[in-house]
Amino acid sequence: MNRSAPPTPGPPRVVYWMAALIMLGAVGYYAFQGIDRFGLSVQYGEATVIDKEYRPAGQTYTTQVINGRTQQVPQATPEMFILTLDVDGEAAQAPVERDLYNTLQAGDQVSVSFIRRRITGNPEVTEVNR
Repeated sequence: MNRSAPPTPGPPRVVYWMAALIMLGAVGYYAFQGIDRFGLSVQYGEATVIDKEYRPAGQTYTTQVINGRTQQVPQATPEMFILTLDVDGEAAQAPVERDLYNTLQAGDQVSVSFIRRRITGNPEVTEVNR
């Protein structure tokens, strides 16, 4: 009589469905971003400085698996100077150089180049000049 071991059960089907849903979500997200952003013409206009924000340099941590062990890995974050601008009646944020940041105050007018997102319609500032 030939006795063989019972078949080892594989992972439940729900695991495959969850993996497929996660992949579909990731592909959908990047497809949305691509459709919403790429291939748009740059527009030029005036914007008003609403607010200024300074983010000091620092460090954040991400979790990574290294040699089969979970470890927290530090990542340096650079110093940033952020302007909140009113572009055609909508708020948009843009990073700027320190010199420009120091010369501007709330209410000042600046020249901006921006793209207007295709689906959301939100402005994305690409350049700020005095």
